[in-house]
Amino acid sequence: MENDNGMTLREILKKYGSLSEECLQEFESQAVMESYMRKEVIEPQGKICDSLYFTSQGLTRVAFHRGRKEDTICFGGAGDVFMSFHSLYGSQKAVFSLVAITDLTCYRVSNNSFRMLRQKYPDVQRWFANILMEQLYSFEELYSRLSLANPEERMRRFWDLKSDNLLAMSASQLTRVVPLKIIAQYLGMTAQTLSRVRRYLVGK
Repeated sequence: MENDNGMTLREILKKYGSLSEECLQEFESQAVMESYMRKEVIEPQGKICDSLYFTSQGLTRVAFHRGRKEDTICFGGAGDVFMSFHSLYGSQKAVFSLVAITDLTCYRVSNNSFRMLRQKYPDVQRWFANILMEQLYSFEELYSRLSLANPEERMRRFWDLKSDNLLAMSASQLTRVVPLKIIAQYLGMTAQTLSRVRRYLVGK
């Protein structure tokens, strides 16, 4: 499955481990390419998430809502994979939502198709273990860097922790693409506090 404007499904899959040619072909046969608009909710919190999403092009964020409050957990981009562990493992409602920051293209593979692939191909089990370790590592790194830090430290560490998709942008580009409100959510501070320390970000 080709995509001239972003990463192919094969390229995304190979980021996390080797798969046989037969397995790659079957993965491609099960995948559907979809497009989403900026700010569109791809998977909502509180409903069963019945698919895995492999981002080909664009930026996403993982969000959490409680009442009227919202938090941004992390960012994603080309090559990243989103799944709801509650839905995939426990057939429960998704704890987080997936939202497009920019216009987005991705490959969607249903949970049922993914379960079939895991049962049929041992290398998918190894691939899945790799992606689970990568995601847990990222959460540990995020928490250890940002937890118990003051606003200035959070801003500095945010710049150090940016993903490859965000590293390609200058500070001024980043703040045009990702609203300051979203960056403030991610850093665990109010928009007003972010405005006070924003000079650090813009000055990079």
